[in-house]
Amino acid sequence: MAVGGQQSAVRGNSFQLSVVSDQQSAVSGQPSESEVFLIGCFPKETSPAKGSFIRKNVLLFSVLFCAVSLPALAELTPQDLDKIRLIVNEATTPIKTDVAWLRGKIDNLDKQISWLMVLIVVAVGIPQVIVAWRSRKDREQDRKIKELTRDIETLKQRQIINP
Repeated sequence: MAVGGQQSAVRGNSFQLSVVSDQQSAVSGQPSESEVFLIGCFPKETSPAKGSFIRKNVLLFSVLFCAVSLPALAELTPQDLDKIRLIVNEATTPIKTDVAWLRGKIDNLDKQISWLMVLIVVAVGIPQVIVAWRSRKDREQDRKIKELTRDIETLKQRQIINP
């Protein structure tokens, strides 16, 4: 708060408060109306009894949580470890049988995929071989036809020249 006619502003989330303090209120020791309003805007300090109650609760809960966590620091005995192993083995036995069954299914699926790949190769490869064989045969026939056509042409020219 300002003294001697100076002005200060206090801004909160939802309000703006301007306080003007004059020398009279500072000299007389009694708060002005704006100062009283300012004091009423902020919460009063908690009483000493409430503060000690909160400190006692925090201390109580801290001790309680520490006491609850103490068994977590204890060591396991060999008997405890054996019990844990037995429980884990009992729990994993059905899982092991399921994994073995799945491995069998995967192996069977692998064989089926291999046969499917062979079938695809055969289905695509055989027609390609047939087409290649036919094209070679067609080329050979075309070559023979051209050769015979040339022979016919030469014979025609010989007849025309030597009748």
